[in-house]
Order: sequence, then structure tokens, then C-alpha cells
Amino acid sequence: MKLSKQAIASLKEIFRKQFQKELFTGKFVQPTAVGAFLAGCRTHVDKAHVRRLLQKIWPHSRYVVGNDTMSAFAAALGENDGIMLICGTGSIVQARRGETIVQFGGWGHVGGDRGGGYWMGRELLRSVFRSHDERSAIEFLLRADD
Repeated sequence: MKLSKQAIASLKEIFRKQFQKELFTGKFVQPTAVGAFLAGCRTHVDKAHVRRLLQKIWPHSRYVVGNDTMSAFAAALGENDGIMLICGTGSIVQARRGETIVQFGGWGHVGGDRGGGYWMGRELLRSVFRSHDERSAIEFLLRADD
């Protein structure tokens, strides 16, 4: 999944506000390291684009860039073996044992993401529409007997 133009625009806005705040306060923050983990940031091209944005604001920092699953996995498990589940807009399960990492899901709304927010919303709407259609059909059939 490619990093969306909306995600890039959001990053630019965040960085612009940070830069303006530093200019306003006169305190330029130069962090040693900056981590940016974004949904959809999976390809080398996406990561390079985010690094270029980071370099404009913090030119002397070290960067770690990746997708949101990487940061959740690190926060949940550190260096330990285990299983991590994310159910947000989408859904993904990752498990690690030693050097082996396996992933289930995380393919975006087009690929499924069963259990994620998009999937739940879609299923809710399908249920509402199905209920409406069934009620309308029953009402139509009952009126036909009159």
C-alpha cells in the first residue's frame, strides 16, 4: 500500500507547525533521533519521501521510518517473542518467534482487514440496507394480499 497524498500533506502540516513554533519561541529543537511510523508507509519510496520531509525540519537527526505496525510491535513486545493485534481503521496480527515474523491481515480495506473499523462500518451498513430491503419486500407482499 502506497503512502497516501493525505498522509504526506498531514506530515507537512505537522512539520510546518513545529517549525513555526520553534521560530516563535526562538527555541530550535534538534532531536538526536526522530521516528515516524505511518499507516501505508511500506515501500522504500514512501520511506525516502518521509525521510526527506524530516530532514527539512531536523537536518542533523537520525531517522527511523516505517509503517505503524512496526512501532506498535516494538512498543508491545520490545525484543521479546509474542503476538500483537491491531484493530483500528484496519486490522493486522503479527507474531514473532526468534528471527521469524509472520503476519496475517493488514492488507487495507480492499484486501479485507476483517475486524477493523472500516470492515465493521461496512458490515453495519450492509446489515441496515439488508434489513431495509427485507422489510420493504415483506410490506410489498403483504399489501399485495389486500
